[in-house]
Amino acid sequence: MRVGASKANKTQSIVAIAGASLLLTIMSIIWASNAAWAGRYCLGTRDYHNCGFSTWHQCQAARHGQSGVCYRKPGT
Repeated sequence: MRVGASKANKTQSIVAIAGASLLLTIMSIIWASNAAWAGRYCLGTRDYHNCGFSTWHQCQAARHGQSGVCYRKPGT
C-alpha cells in the first residue's frame, strides 16, 4: 500500500506544479497586455491629470475647451 500512496503524492505534486506554472503564465500575459494598453499621452490641468490616452488626437479632443496641456507620458 505504501507504493500506491507514494505514486498518489507524486501525482498530486506534479499537478500542483503544473497548475502553479499555468497560473503564473496567465498572470504574466495579463500584466503584459495591460502594460501595452496603458496610455502614452497625458492631459494635465490645474485640477485634473489623466494619462489614459493612446493617441495625441484623443488627448487634444479631451482638452478642447479646457486650459490644460497634452504631453507625452514620461518613459514611453
